[in-house]
Amino acid sequence: MSCFDMDATLNTVVFAEDTKVLDICFRELRRYTDDRLPMAIWVNASSPVVKERCRSFAAARGGTEVLFSPNIGHGPALDELMARCRTRYFACFDMDSFPVATGWLQDLEAKLNAGASCAGVIERAVGRRNRWGEYVHPSCMLFDMAEFESLRHPRHGLRFGGLSPTRADVGEMITVRIMQTGRRYDGWRYTHSHFPELKWGFRYYGGYWCHIWMVSQLSGQRRWRGRQGTDWIHGLYGTSPERYAELLDQFAADCL
Repeated sequence: MSCFDMDATLNTVVFAEDTKVLDICFRELRRYTDDRLPMAIWVNASSPVVKERCRSFAAARGGTEVLFSPNIGHGPALDELMARCRTRYFACFDMDSFPVATGWLQDLEAKLNAGASCAGVIERAVGRRNRWGEYVHPSCMLFDMAEFESLRHPRHGLRFGGLSPTRADVGEMITVRIMQTGRRYDGWRYTHSHFPELKWGFRYYGGYWCHIWMVSQLSGQRRWRGRQGTDWIHGLYGTSPERYAELLDQFAADCL
Protein backbone atom coordinates (compact mmCIF):
# COMPACT_ATOMS: atom_id res chain seq x y z
CA MET A 1 0.00 0.00 0.00
CA SER A 2 1.35 3.44 -0.89
CA CYS A 3 0.89 6.30 1.55
CA PHE A 4 -1.51 7.83 -1.00
CA ASP A 5 -4.00 5.11 -0.05
CA MET A 6 -4.17 6.63 3.44
CA ASP A 7 -6.89 9.14 4.21
CA ALA A 8 -4.39 11.61 5.66
CA THR A 9 -3.45 15.28 5.44
CA LEU A 10 0.15 16.47 5.90
CA ASN A 11 0.50 19.64 7.98
CA THR A 12 3.42 21.88 8.87
CA VAL A 13 3.93 25.27 10.52
CA VAL A 14 6.63 27.50 9.04
CA PHE A 15 7.81 29.66 11.93
CA ALA A 16 11.37 30.82 11.20
CA GLU A 17 13.57 32.34 8.54
CA ASP A 18 15.99 29.56 7.67
CA THR A 19 15.35 29.06 3.96
CA LYS A 20 18.15 26.49 3.70
CA VAL A 21 16.44 24.26 6.27
CA LEU A 22 13.04 24.87 4.69
CA ASP A 23 14.38 23.83 1.27
CA ILE A 24 15.78 20.58 2.73
CA CYS A 25 12.47 19.83 4.43
CA PHE A 26 10.38 20.37 1.31
CA ARG A 27 12.78 18.47 -0.95
CA GLU A 28 13.09 15.42 1.29
CA LEU A 29 9.35 15.35 1.95
CA ARG A 30 8.68 15.04 -1.77
CA ARG A 31 11.42 12.43 -2.14
CA TYR A 32 9.93 10.07 0.43
CA THR A 33 6.21 10.91 0.45
CA ASP A 34 3.52 10.58 -2.21
CA ASP A 35 2.77 13.99 -3.74
CA ARG A 36 -0.90 13.07 -4.08
CA LEU A 37 -1.53 13.36 -0.35
CA PRO A 38 -3.20 16.67 0.56
CA MET A 39 -1.05 19.09 2.50
CA ALA A 40 -1.49 22.34 4.44
CA ILE A 41 1.29 24.82 5.24
CA TRP A 42 0.65 27.41 7.95
CA VAL A 43 3.06 30.33 7.47
CA ASN A 44 3.38 32.01 10.85
CA ALA A 45 4.59 35.63 10.59
CA SER A 46 7.39 34.90 8.13
CA SER A 47 9.26 37.17 5.74
CA PRO A 48 8.27 37.74 2.08
CA VAL A 49 11.16 35.45 1.03
CA VAL A 50 9.86 32.54 3.12
CA LYS A 51 6.28 33.17 2.00
CA GLU A 52 7.36 32.99 -1.63
CA ARG A 53 9.27 29.74 -0.95
CA CYS A 54 6.07 28.22 0.43
CA ARG A 55 3.96 29.45 -2.49
CA SER A 56 6.45 28.04 -4.98
CA PHE A 57 6.54 24.67 -3.23
CA ALA A 58 2.72 24.49 -3.16
CA ALA A 59 2.49 25.36 -6.85
CA ALA A 60 5.03 22.68 -7.79
CA ARG A 61 3.53 19.97 -5.59
CA GLY A 62 -0.19 20.49 -6.14
CA GLY A 63 -2.88 19.66 -3.61
CA THR A 64 -1.15 21.96 -1.13
CA GLU A 65 -2.87 24.83 0.68
CA VAL A 66 -0.83 27.72 2.06
CA LEU A 67 -2.26 29.79 4.89
CA PHE A 68 -0.77 32.99 6.31
CA SER A 69 -1.11 34.53 9.76
CA PRO A 70 0.55 36.97 12.14
CA ASN A 71 2.64 35.44 14.92
CA ILE A 72 0.08 33.35 16.79
CA GLY A 73 2.63 30.76 17.98
CA HIS A 74 3.55 27.24 16.91
CA GLY A 75 1.02 25.40 19.08
CA PRO A 76 -1.98 27.58 18.22
CA ALA A 77 -1.10 27.28 14.53
CA LEU A 78 -1.17 23.48 14.83
CA ASP A 79 -4.52 23.79 16.61
CA GLU A 80 -5.84 25.78 13.65
CA LEU A 81 -4.59 23.13 11.21
CA MET A 82 -6.15 20.36 13.29
CA ALA A 83 -9.50 22.19 13.24
CA ARG A 84 -9.32 22.40 9.43
CA CYS A 85 -8.40 18.74 8.90
CA ARG A 86 -11.12 16.75 7.11
CA THR A 87 -9.29 13.46 6.61
CA ARG A 88 -9.18 10.48 8.96
CA TYR A 89 -5.55 11.10 9.86
CA PHE A 90 -3.81 14.31 10.86
CA ALA A 91 -0.05 14.18 10.25
CA CYS A 92 2.13 17.08 11.37
CA PHE A 93 5.85 17.78 11.16
CA ASP A 94 8.17 20.70 11.87
CA MET A 95 9.83 22.73 9.14
CA ASP A 96 13.27 21.57 10.35
CA SER A 97 12.22 17.92 10.24
CA PHE A 98 11.70 15.47 7.37
CA PRO A 99 11.55 11.78 6.32
CA VAL A 100 14.68 9.92 5.26
CA ALA A 101 13.03 6.72 4.00
CA THR A 102 9.85 5.67 2.24
CA GLY A 103 7.18 3.96 4.29
CA TRP A 104 7.39 6.34 7.24
CA LEU A 105 3.70 7.20 7.16
CA GLN A 106 2.64 3.56 6.80
CA ASP A 107 4.84 2.65 9.77
CA LEU A 108 3.11 5.24 11.94
CA GLU A 109 -0.31 4.08 10.77
CA ALA A 110 0.63 0.51 11.72
CA LYS A 111 1.45 1.72 15.24
CA LEU A 112 -1.99 3.32 15.52
CA ASN A 113 -3.65 0.17 14.21
CA ALA A 114 -1.77 -1.78 16.88
CA GLY A 115 -3.47 0.28 19.59
CA ALA A 116 -1.48 3.49 20.02
CA SER A 117 -3.46 6.71 20.35
CA CYS A 118 -0.66 8.73 18.79
CA ALA A 119 2.57 7.85 17.00
CA GLY A 120 5.65 9.78 15.94
CA VAL A 121 9.03 11.03 17.08
CA ILE A 122 9.55 10.45 20.81
CA GLU A 123 11.58 12.98 22.79
CA ARG A 124 12.59 13.46 26.41
CA ALA A 125 10.10 15.46 28.45
CA VAL A 126 10.88 19.05 29.39
CA GLY A 127 7.56 20.13 30.89
CA ARG A 128 7.08 20.12 34.64
CA ARG A 129 3.62 18.58 34.30
CA ASN A 130 4.89 15.46 32.50
CA ARG A 131 6.00 12.80 34.96
CA TRP A 132 6.42 10.11 32.29
CA GLY A 133 9.79 11.44 31.11
CA GLU A 134 9.09 11.55 27.36
CA TYR A 135 6.45 12.59 24.86
CA VAL A 136 5.51 12.45 21.18
CA HIS A 137 7.05 15.51 19.56
CA PRO A 138 5.20 17.37 16.77
CA SER A 139 8.35 17.30 14.63
CA CYS A 140 6.53 14.19 13.37
CA MET A 141 3.19 13.06 14.74
CA LEU A 142 0.23 11.06 13.40
CA PHE A 143 -3.24 11.10 14.92
CA ASP A 144 -6.54 9.47 14.05
CA MET A 145 -8.93 12.42 14.28
CA ALA A 146 -11.60 10.34 16.05
CA GLU A 147 -9.07 9.29 18.68
CA PHE A 148 -8.00 12.88 19.19
CA GLU A 149 -11.61 13.89 19.78
CA SER A 150 -12.06 11.08 22.31
CA LEU A 151 -9.02 12.33 24.22
CA ARG A 152 -10.47 15.78 24.81
CA HIS A 153 -11.00 16.68 28.44
CA PRO A 154 -14.71 17.44 29.02
CA ARG A 155 -13.87 20.85 30.48
CA HIS A 156 -10.34 21.75 29.34
CA GLY A 157 -10.41 20.23 25.86
CA LEU A 158 -7.13 19.25 24.20
CA ARG A 159 -4.71 21.56 22.39
CA PHE A 160 -1.22 21.64 20.93
CA GLY A 161 -0.73 25.16 22.25
CA GLY A 162 -1.90 27.14 25.23
CA LEU A 163 0.87 26.37 27.73
CA SER A 164 4.09 28.29 28.34
CA PRO A 165 7.42 26.68 27.34
CA THR A 166 8.39 26.44 31.02
CA ARG A 167 5.39 24.21 31.70
CA ALA A 168 5.27 22.07 28.56
CA ASP A 169 6.60 21.88 25.02
CA VAL A 170 4.27 22.18 22.04
CA GLY A 171 2.19 19.01 21.93
CA GLU A 172 3.53 17.63 25.19
CA MET A 173 0.24 17.82 27.03
CA ILE A 174 -1.30 15.61 24.34
CA THR A 175 0.98 12.80 25.50
CA VAL A 176 0.14 13.62 29.13
CA ARG A 177 -3.56 13.30 28.30
CA ILE A 178 -2.94 9.96 26.56
CA MET A 179 -1.26 8.58 29.67
CA GLN A 180 -3.82 10.06 32.06
CA THR A 181 -6.62 8.25 30.24
CA GLY A 182 -4.86 4.87 30.30
CA ARG A 183 -3.97 4.88 26.62
CA ARG A 184 -0.52 4.52 25.09
CA TYR A 185 1.65 6.13 22.43
CA ASP A 186 4.31 4.67 20.15
CA GLY A 187 6.99 5.88 17.79
CA TRP A 188 10.67 6.31 16.99
CA ARG A 189 13.31 7.16 19.54
CA TYR A 190 16.69 8.77 18.86
CA THR A 191 19.13 6.40 17.15
CA HIS A 192 22.14 8.43 15.97
CA SER A 193 23.38 11.85 14.88
CA HIS A 194 24.74 12.97 11.53
CA PHE A 195 27.39 15.06 13.32
CA PRO A 196 28.43 13.31 16.57
CA GLU A 197 30.42 16.39 17.62
CA LEU A 198 27.14 18.17 18.33
CA LYS A 199 25.37 17.58 21.61
CA TRP A 200 22.05 18.11 19.87
CA GLY A 201 20.68 18.49 16.37
CA PHE A 202 20.83 16.60 13.05
CA ARG A 203 19.29 13.61 14.80
CA TYR A 204 17.81 10.45 13.27
CA TYR A 205 14.92 8.41 14.60
CA GLY A 206 13.96 4.83 13.80
CA GLY A 207 15.51 4.89 10.34
CA TYR A 208 12.60 7.00 9.11
CA TRP A 209 13.07 10.58 10.28
CA CYS A 210 15.59 13.39 10.82
CA HIS A 211 15.18 16.46 13.00
CA ILE A 212 17.78 19.19 12.49
CA TRP A 213 16.86 21.13 15.65
CA MET A 214 17.81 24.36 13.96
CA VAL A 215 18.41 27.59 15.83
CA SER A 216 15.44 29.39 14.36
CA GLN A 217 16.25 32.87 13.08
CA LEU A 218 19.81 32.76 14.40
CA SER A 219 20.81 29.99 12.02
CA GLY A 220 18.71 31.37 9.19
CA GLN A 221 19.99 34.92 9.22
CA ARG A 222 23.53 34.10 10.44
CA ARG A 223 23.25 36.96 12.93
CA TRP A 224 25.29 36.05 15.99
CA ARG A 225 24.65 39.34 17.76
CA GLY A 226 26.15 39.63 21.21
CA ARG A 227 27.63 37.16 23.65
CA GLN A 228 24.29 35.91 24.93
CA GLY A 229 23.33 34.42 21.55
CA THR A 230 26.76 32.83 21.14
CA ASP A 231 26.65 31.31 24.64
CA TRP A 232 23.19 29.93 23.99
CA ILE A 233 24.29 28.19 20.79
CA HIS A 234 27.38 26.78 22.50
CA GLY A 235 25.35 25.54 25.46
CA LEU A 236 22.80 23.82 23.25
CA TYR A 237 25.11 22.30 20.65
CA GLY A 238 28.56 22.31 22.24
CA THR A 239 29.99 24.28 19.34
CA SER A 240 30.35 27.83 18.11
CA PRO A 241 27.63 29.50 16.03
CA GLU A 242 30.05 29.65 13.12
CA ARG A 243 30.70 25.90 13.31
CA TYR A 244 26.99 25.18 13.53
CA ALA A 245 26.40 27.24 10.37
CA GLU A 246 29.24 25.39 8.63
CA LEU A 247 27.75 22.00 9.52
CA LEU A 248 24.32 23.13 8.33
CA ASP A 249 25.83 24.09 4.97
CA GLN A 250 27.55 20.69 4.76
CA PHE A 251 24.34 18.89 5.65
CA ALA A 252 22.44 20.74 2.94
CA ALA A 253 25.06 19.70 0.39
CA ASP A 254 24.90 16.06 1.58
CA CYS A 255 21.13 16.02 1.07
CA LEU A 256 21.34 16.95 -2.60
